[in-house]
Amino acid sequence: MSVRLTIEQLADGARHRPWIWLSTNLHDTDITPHDIGWAITEAQYSDNVDLRIVGASYLTVSTLHLNILDVGAIIAWLEDEINDVVRYRLAIALYKRGNRDDLVVDTFDEACASAEMGAVAAKYKDAA
Repeated sequence: MSVRLTIEQLADGARHRPWIWLSTNLHDTDITPHDIGWAITEAQYSDNVDLRIVGASYLTVSTLHLNILDVGAIIAWLEDEINDVVRYRLAIALYKRGNRDDLVVDTFDEACASAEMGAVAAKYKDAA
């Protein structure tokens, strides 16, 4: 059984380690509906890019259901986000759940071509 890392530990890891570290140290079984709510209602508004990366990573790794309001909030976040890693993770989170809006597909394709996120996105290329 893995040890659940705190938001602070994950943010520190996002800041000081390669992005793939976050993907390998954050597990679906660790993510709760509370974490999803935190990502959508708090992380997206943070000035701290590391917290936004953690929030977007929760959405990417999680297999929890997203309701229509969650999806709308994530699309709005994707539209406004300036950090590519966060944008790519948000697009992956939506794409893997079957969302094929133009913005999602275009950003997912960028993620697939990205040196930073290509390996992560490739896992979901044939999803949903």
